[in-house]
Amino acid sequence: MTYTAVVLAGSRPGRDSFAQSFGTDLKALIPVAGEPMVSRPVRALAESRNIGRIIVLGQAPERIAAALPDDPRIEVSESAGTIAGTVLGLLDDPATQWPLLVTTADHALLEAATIDEFCQGAAGVDIAIGVVERANLLARLPQSQRTWLKFRGGAYTGANLFALRSPAVRPAIELWRSVEQDRKKA
Repeated sequence: MTYTAVVLAGSRPGRDSFAQSFGTDLKALIPVAGEPMVSRPVRALAESRNIGRIIVLGQAPERIAAALPDDPRIEVSESAGTIAGTVLGLLDDPATQWPLLVTTADHALLEAATIDEFCQGAAGVDIAIGVVERANLLARLPQSQRTWLKFRGGAYTGANLFALRSPAVRPAIELWRSVEQDRKKA
């Protein structure tokens, strides 16, 4: 099955001091290993055997587009004001090609193999949410500071990977929108 990838490359309202410390006002354009951060997950998506079309959404589409490779599968458009609002816009667009794989422009370590494994694991469900168990993440990146959600069997953090297989996910996205402002409060 071929997914339409959606890369969220927007900015939160107001000044982004983290981005500014790297000489830009857009987090997606922070340089990582000599290239704009957004280009790394887009490249991984383009290399995945599960991804067809790639849509990059942000408030400054022309600036984001200039940072991306020239690939006919990639299109850049303006996002809505929030993540949930942007995803709901896709749900309401009759031109949306399902299923969707949603990730973020700051997913700089994303690899095609991870995408392929996630897509395979999402088969047969309406929505899949990627998470990483604390011990696994800290073994690889011990200095990482994350928000941890405790469940039976461990503590987990989001992996910024979401599979949305059909418009049937609308209630979940509506719930997401209702709690979006409290996303860091477990």
